[in-house]
Amino acid sequence: MFFSCEKNTSVTLDSPSIQFHFKHLYKTEALQVVANNTLTYTNVKGNQWNIKNLKYYISKIIIYRDDTIGYDVNMVKLINPAETNTNYHEYTLSNIPAGHYTRMSFIFGIDTVRNKFLGLGNTSEANSMEWPDPLGGGYHFMQMEGVYQNASNVLMGYAIHLGKNHNQYYGSYPIDFTAKDGAKGNINITMNVDQWFDGLNDIDLNDGYGYMMDDDAKQLLFKQNANSVFSIEQL
Repeated sequence: MFFSCEKNTSVTLDSPSIQFHFKHLYKTEALQVVANNTLTYTNVKGNQWNIKNLKYYISKIIIYRDDTIGYDVNMVKLINPAETNTNYHEYTLSNIPAGHYTRMSFIFGIDTVRNKFLGLGNTSEANSMEWPDPLGGGYHFMQMEGVYQNASNVLMGYAIHLGKNHNQYYGSYPIDFTAKDGAKGNINITMNVDQWFDGLNDIDLNDGYGYMMDDDAKQLLFKQNANSVFSIEQL
C-alpha cells in the first residue's frame, strides 16, 4: 500500500498584537534609581532628593475601535524600572480583533473590582504591594521611596505611597493601529517622574511626606499631578 502526501503550502500569520513598553524619564533623561544616598535630583521647591525604590501598577489597558468597541483583556501589570527582567518593563496585548483602533486607555493603580484584600491572589509580589486594611485595604498603586535633604540639611527618608479607589488615575490617548493578520504595534507609555513633584501641584518634601498613606489631601495632590506624569508615543 502506498501513501502520497501533498505539501502544505498555507501560511499561518501571527494574530495582531501591540507591545507596550514602560519608560521612565526625569525631564529629558532616563530615570536613575539608586541604591545609596546620593542626591540625584532637585525639584522645583529646591528639595535635593533621590529614588531608591519605585514600583507601581498599571491595569486595564483597553484599545478602542472606530465604532467605540473596546478590546479589554482585564490585564494588570506591576512595573519596576530597577528590575532587569523585561517582564517588569513590557506588556503585550495579543489576539486583537480585526479593526481600526483610534484610542487607548489605562488605569494607574488597580481597578476597583480587584482593589481589595487578595484581589490579585496570594502571591509574594502582590502581597508586597498590599495596602493596610485599617486605611482602606487593597493595594498600593505606587511605592516611591528614597531620601532627601531637609531644611536643616539632614538626610531624611520619604515614602510616596499612593492608593485607594478614589485616587485611581484614568489616562486616555489617541492611537492609530489597524489590526490585521501579522500586524505588530509598539507603544511607549512614559512616566515623567519629575511631574509627580513639579506638576499642577508643587510638592515640597519638607511638608510631611515621610508617611502619607492616611493623608487624603496629599493623595489628591498626586492624583492631580498624574495628568502631566504620563504620556504615550506610538513607534
